[in-house]
This record gives sequence, C-alpha cells and structure tokens, in this order.
Amino acid sequence: MAVAAATAAVIAGFRLLPDDPRWTTAWQVAALALLAVLVVLTARLSRQVTGQSRQIRELARTDELTGLPNRRAWNEELPRALEHARREGTPVCVAVFDLDRFRQFNDEHGPAAGDRFLKAAAAAWHGALRRVDTLARDGGEEFAVLLPGADLDRARAAVTRALAATPLGQTFSAGVALWDGAETSDELVARADGALYAAKAAGRNRVVAAGAGAGPDAHMRSSA
Repeated sequence: MAVAAATAAVIAGFRLLPDDPRWTTAWQVAALALLAVLVVLTARLSRQVTGQSRQIRELARTDELTGLPNRRAWNEELPRALEHARREGTPVCVAVFDLDRFRQFNDEHGPAAGDRFLKAAAAAWHGALRRVDTLARDGGEEFAVLLPGADLDRARAAVTRALAATPLGQTFSAGVALWDGAETSDELVARADGALYAAKAAGRNRVVAAGAGAGPDAHMRSSA
C-alpha cells in the first residue's frame, strides 16, 4: 500500500514539473530512490510481522513455566507420530505420569518452590529421556512423553530413568502404552492413563505398562 501511494504521488508530482529535461531527470532519480527505500522498508516490515506471528504460534504451543510443549502441541504432534509409525511400520509408545503428593509439597514449601521444582524436574526428565522423545506438560503436575521408535521395554526403561532423575527426592507414577497400530491417539492415551491409575493404586513411585499388573512390569525408584 505504501509503495502504491508513493507511486501515485510520484506520478502526480511528475505532471506538475516544468517542461525541462533537467527537472524530469532529477525527479525520476528522486522517485526511484524513494520507491527503493519504500520497498526495503516494506520487506523488513513483512519479515518482522512474519517473525512475530511465528513467535506467537510457538508461544501458544509452549508451557509458560517449564518451556515444554503444552497440551495443544501434544495434541498436534501425537496423531502425526502415529501416522508416521503407520507408514514406516515402526513402534511408538506413549507414557503419562503424575507427580506423587505434589499438593503436599506445595503446602509444605509454597507455590513458588513448587514452580521452581517443576522447572527443575522438567529439565531433569528431558535430560534422562532420549533425544527423539517429546516431553510435554499436560497441566498442573501431569506430563506426557511421546517415544517414537520405542517398543514397550525401551519406553519403560526411558521413563524409569526419568523417574530416577526426579530432583529433591520426589517421585512420580507413570503408565506406558504401546500403540497397537489401529487405535486412535485418544484410545492410546486412555490406555496409558489406565496404567497410571494402576501405578497409583499399587503404591505410587513406579512405572506400569498398560495391561500389566504391578509385578515384573512395574519399575520403582530406589529409595536409597
């Protein structure tokens, strides 16, 4: 719009020039310089707007406290991961976990300490998981992990490492589910949730595979 307005102004000014080639040449040079400046400024403004739009989209997909992907990002990524696993014929697992007695931690240490703990825990868990895994915050003290290319044993081992890395002696309970190749993302997460509830019922501080009990398929953090 700015370029169009400048062009119109140049044309209007040109019509008012005296009938002198020197004036015409000078006006043409000035007009071209003005248009060049406007084109550069417009391009810069466009890039700035595009960058800001990208930042806004990323902020909408990022948990403000931990910097992890949020539920919106998770809901976008999980179906894509399942579709990729379907095309490639590779396994994919989902884990959901919930901090044990986190409300008690907040009551004893205060909400600010709870926020600091969540940030530290997210960083520790991220470091314990594989590089290809996606750790997301579902809300509050609830988190989810997407483990592409992992069978149930590898997924459970990765989440068990994260459990062992939880700072300040805190623990979480987790459920892990292997995609069966046909269920929806909601159905897969629901099975992982069921395993999480089983982990809570079995005494917390453990990782339970979907469809398994609290025996050999449950892994606990050592209290030592």
